[in-house]
Amino acid sequence: MLNRHVSRSRAVAVVVVAGLTLSACGTGAFVDRRRDAGHSELTYVGLSTLDAPSICYNSWTSTPADVRALANAVCAQSGRVPVLTEQSMFDCRLFYPARANFRCVAPADAPLAPVPAP
Repeated sequence: MLNRHVSRSRAVAVVVVAGLTLSACGTGAFVDRRRDAGHSELTYVGLSTLDAPSICYNSWTSTPADVRALANAVCAQSGRVPVLTEQSMFDCRLFYPARANFRCVAPADAPLAPVPAP
């Protein structure tokens, strides 16, 4: 009886660890804007806005092109393009520790927008 309980506990532990591992290997990036379902009004949490997308990502599983594509998708909703303003580490979730903040600007203003120093 005890052996069966230990085997079941080990199986559950393996499933949990496998699930966490696979969830860490997702797309590698997401827009940090999600709806807060706890309010009756449409309320969003996270740093991202339509004027300033904030992308959380894992540099092991996503490329700069993936991050830029997400920022492009947000800014394209208003006919603008993203310009990188800031990058930081350990600012998002455990498996997505990096953050890239963008600012949406008119396409004609994009080359003139300042770029942060490396």
